[in-house]
Amino acid sequence: MPGTPNRTVTSLAYTEPRAAHLLREYRSEACARFGPFISGLTRPLWPALAAGTVEGFVARDGRRTVGLVCYARSGSLARVTFLHAAAGARGMGVEEELASACVDSLRAGPRTVGRIVCEAMAVSHADPDRIFADLGFAVVGRMIMGVQLSGPAERQPKLQTVALRDGRLCEIRSWDKEDAPACAEVLCQANTETVDGLIYPELLNDRQVRAAVSGIVRGSCGPFDAAASATAVAVGSGEIVGVSMCCRSPGRTGFIAELAVRSEWQGRGLGSALLDRSLRQMRAGRVGRAYLGVTATNVGAVGLYRSRGFLPVSTFGSYYWPK
Repeated sequence: MPGTPNRTVTSLAYTEPRAAHLLREYRSEACARFGPFISGLTRPLWPALAAGTVEGFVARDGRRTVGLVCYARSGSLARVTFLHAAAGARGMGVEEELASACVDSLRAGPRTVGRIVCEAMAVSHADPDRIFADLGFAVVGRMIMGVQLSGPAERQPKLQTVALRDGRLCEIRSWDKEDAPACAEVLCQANTETVDGLIYPELLNDRQVRAAVSGIVRGSCGPFDAAASATAVAVGSGEIVGVSMCCRSPGRTGFIAELAVRSEWQGRGLGSALLDRSLRQMRAGRVGRAYLGVTATNVGAVGLYRSRGFLPVSTFGSYYWPK
């Protein structure tokens, strides 16, 4: 849609204090649609805006800031992290203009990138999939699933041994910060040659996946829940073959940020064991509801979560360019 005569789209300034209302509005709407864990995901954005460590564009109608898009670069990869238009400026093409400006800058600017991905979970546009599809992105259906955690639960032992369906044994132990590099390797291997690897290419790069694990532990998805997080170690070899990373959210809720098993260990019940332990630990920690995100076409993961009582809360799209 064409913009209004007074609307301009310009590069993000070093600080953008007039965009604070957009973050507050987005957080309120997104938490209502997806779950309270969104609060933790968006928390780092405002300090980053104030510090000038993110790039992007703002849309202004006169002196009023009515839209914002943010992205971050890492080598040849760029991730669009935020896209929102103010309530009074919707249906006027604000998101389309911002997304287009962002992609044009990344594709044709002095610092071009080879890959652009996005999981902004936009709430201000009726059809964000169309915006990115029109710009040449592939659309991957994703959904948030949630489960009510009820009943008492005792804390799990720091170490427990589980027998998998093929007879092999694994020790599932409480999270230890020394396990972070090996857990990053598990995430990288588990996402190789998968759809999730296309929308999260950071997980396929050794340096970036280590930074992602470190970020989760430092609170990028909300306060890290070390008690509910765990690693699975193969008995005999001592190799870490599975990981669960969990966070806390407002209102006695939890968020499972990562649940991954090395491909050669999948389909044997290890993912179920890790998930069960994390849910029991959350319940023991007085978490009343847990959330997670999953790719809709990952039927194995969706089936596992449904078997543990998770139900779809909302759907959204993730995007990657080039297709």
